[in-house]
Amino acid sequence: MARGKTERRLRFTDRGIRHLTLPQPPTQLDYWDETLAGFGVRISYGGRRAWQVMYRWNGIKRRMTLGDYPTVPLGRARDRAKEIIEAVKLGRDPSQEKLKARRAYSFREIATAYLEEYAKKEKRSWKHDERIIDKYLNPKLGSQKAFEITSDDIHAVLVPIAQTTSVRANRTLEITSKLFNWAISARGDNGQRRFPDIIANPCAGLSPPQEERSRERELKESEIRLLWDALEPESERVQASVKLLLMLGQREMEILGMHTRELDGEWWEIPGERAKNGLSHRVYLPVEARELITRAIGSGTGYVFPRRNSSDFPATRGFIAGPFADIRQRAGLPDVWIHDLRRTMASRMTEIGIPRLVVGMVLNHSDKSITGVYDRYAYANEKKDAMLKWMHRLMSIAHN
Repeated sequence: MARGKTERRLRFTDRGIRHLTLPQPPTQLDYWDETLAGFGVRISYGGRRAWQVMYRWNGIKRRMTLGDYPTVPLGRARDRAKEIIEAVKLGRDPSQEKLKARRAYSFREIATAYLEEYAKKEKRSWKHDERIIDKYLNPKLGSQKAFEITSDDIHAVLVPIAQTTSVRANRTLEITSKLFNWAISARGDNGQRRFPDIIANPCAGLSPPQEERSRERELKESEIRLLWDALEPESERVQASVKLLLMLGQREMEILGMHTRELDGEWWEIPGERAKNGLSHRVYLPVEARELITRAIGSGTGYVFPRRNSSDFPATRGFIAGPFADIRQRAGLPDVWIHDLRRTMASRMTEIGIPRLVVGMVLNHSDKSITGVYDRYAYANEKKDAMLKWMHRLMSIAHN
């Protein structure tokens, strides 16, 4: 037998492939299927049987390996060879497509770039994006090549989330779509596309998994009293954080991020970088709120609600979320969520005659109207008056 490679033709069968004669070193044998031109198996003297397909592209022979037998059975190898041969007939070069796939970015790599190069710089809510990516997207899509991800892949991620909460499923779709749109448009320092293999957004055309309904839950006066009483077993700081949410109506992370440097006597200045709408905001602190803050921080300085293992950082959402689950169960209010406290305050304030405009100023709602943009009046007196009226009403409810 000649040294190097030799070729033979036969009708491929599973039994026949298993019993093909091994060549002598250092020879390799190529067998070609009589029923499918270009489909073959290469046998080495060590016994390896590797499927292959041969085709011509622009007059040049190209060879692609399809995997080893028996890991890849005959039927699957033949089907793959047919796909490759058909692709060539349609004007595509499968070996270049394979090379492109090998060099292409994974979803995890795209997601990391999106967070570092875009979200952390442009989005105040980037941590929310990061949580969604880490919890829902990377576990299912992380290892896939981003350009190969289809709408069916996205749908498969969303369905189990939607079975738990439609809001989170819808946010996941929004973040995924934003991520792919960014990847499509992202440019490098040379002006060239960062991810040229991504040419389409697989989220395009997908509808939100479920229709969202605006949550309307607010606490009745009797429920406020139940919740207030249910705080008793908790630590002083947990009690203070929940009470301040209801007293001041500010957002959860704004309360948890409170620092002594933001406190100025009767006022609390929330800096723009911590406010959801990016606008600095002054909150009047009635005496009851100031007492809670003083007891929580003691005589020291720093974060009013520090992280458990590091006083250099504010508490995370878990500081309230875990205890609040127990609090609402003790109160017999399993359907009440933390954000419902802010809504409750707003509703009760309008109920006692405080104008909606002032309530919006107290809550730091964004006003995108022309008047809102140019009206820089701080409404300090109105906000103080509103907070004093609300605190009087809240205390009468809680201690009645």
